[in-house]
Amino acid sequence: MLKHPSKYSLEEIEKDIWESLKKGTQVNKDDFHTGTIATMGLEGEIQQRTVVLRKVFPSEQTLVFHTDKRSQKVLEINNNPFVSFLFYNRKQQVQLRFEGEATLHHQDELAESTWQNTSIGSRKVYLSEKTPREILTHWEDGIPEELKTKRLSLEETEQGKINFSVVKIKVIRLDWLSLHSEGHARAIFEWIPEKKSYWVAP
Repeated sequence: MLKHPSKYSLEEIEKDIWESLKKGTQVNKDDFHTGTIATMGLEGEIQQRTVVLRKVFPSEQTLVFHTDKRSQKVLEINNNPFVSFLFYNRKQQVQLRFEGEATLHHQDELAESTWQNTSIGSRKVYLSEKTPREILTHWEDGIPEELKTKRLSLEETEQGKINFSVVKIKVIRLDWLSLHSEGHARAIFEWIPEKKSYWVAP
């Protein structure tokens, strides 16, 4: 956006948000390529992690990232599916705070089709023999030694599929904040129980 946000309609801003996120899934160095996912811990504490935004479906108001089935966040999402997903774009000086409900996909049609379109480099992390957060006596990444130094084939990465999961977040609400030298701007976008948007004080 070149002009102050107040010069745009909320519909135009919403369209720009989804287009910017889609770019983030395609450009590794884009500020929207990664975001911070917040879950409710098993003891009621808040947990946060940085994850890679993999897919965006604007018409469904859905965000997607991948994770290890053995990770703590999977347990937390199973226990409480409501999450918050935070993004900040330094170039645009825009903060996005999504609230939504997460669903886990493991060894189902979505997980399978996503795995088949996942690169060898990305598959490699799921080959770790160590469970995330497992206590170690010394540093190691858990990747079997025989797989570390060789160029892996797709077939050799297939054993990692058992640990691969897809997380889809159905967005309920978005808090959008634009930090602008001519005055900050903030708006709320809601999709459930009905679609609406409105300006709020920044």
